[in-house]
Amino acid sequence: MPNYIQNIRRVPKPGKFNSVLERQVETLKSLNRPGNVSFSVSNSLDMDGAIITALIFESISEVEDFHDAFRSNPDAVKGFDDLASDCDNVNIQLLRVIEPTVMPKGGPKYLSRSIFFAKRGEARNLIGAMSELRNALDTATPLITVAVAGNLDIVRATIGVSSLEELETIGDEITSDKIRPYVENITGLTVRAVRSLSIVEYASQG
Repeated sequence: MPNYIQNIRRVPKPGKFNSVLERQVETLKSLNRPGNVSFSVSNSLDMDGAIITALIFESISEVEDFHDAFRSNPDAVKGFDDLASDCDNVNIQLLRVIEPTVMPKGGPKYLSRSIFFAKRGEARNLIGAMSELRNALDTATPLITVAVAGNLDIVRATIGVSSLEELETIGDEITSDKIRPYVENITGLTVRAVRSLSIVEYASQG
C-alpha cells in the first residue's frame, strides 16, 4: 500500500486556471508515477480554490529519491518555477498514510478532503478516534493521513467517490444515530474542521 503522499497545492492567478491545470496534468504524465490532479469545486470561505497534485510513494526512501532527482534536473526546477509564476500561492506537504483507503472501481470522480484540527496534545487520540470511525462505516473507507512536517495537530481524512450521489449516501451514514458516538468523540478532540470537494481531472497508475 502507499505509505506517503506528496501534495502540491496551487492557487492559480485570475485567468490562469486552465493553463495551470493543463500543465499540472502534463507534469504528472511525464513522471510515470502514481497520483492524481484535482481541482476544488467547493471549499470553506477561508480557503482559496486550488489545483492539487498528489504523488504516491511506497516508502520514505522513494520520496527522497524523487526529491534528489528533481533538484538535480534543471528543466524540472525551471518548469516548477514557471508554473509557480502563474499562481498566487504554492503549498507543498508530505503526508504519511496512517490508514489506507478503498477507491471506487475505475478511480474516483470526486475527492472529499476533510481536515481536523486536534486540541493540543490530542492528535494521537484523534487519529485513534478517526480510525474507529473509519472501521465503523459501511459506505466508505477514508484515507487517514498526517503531515510529516507543518501543523502537527492536523489529521486528514480523504474519501473518493464516483458520483455526488454516492457522497450524499456517505454523508447520510455519517450523520446517522449509529455513527453519532464516533462523530461526537472526534468533535470532543478537535477545535476546528474544514472540508473541500474536488473533481479529479487526471489520475495515473504509474
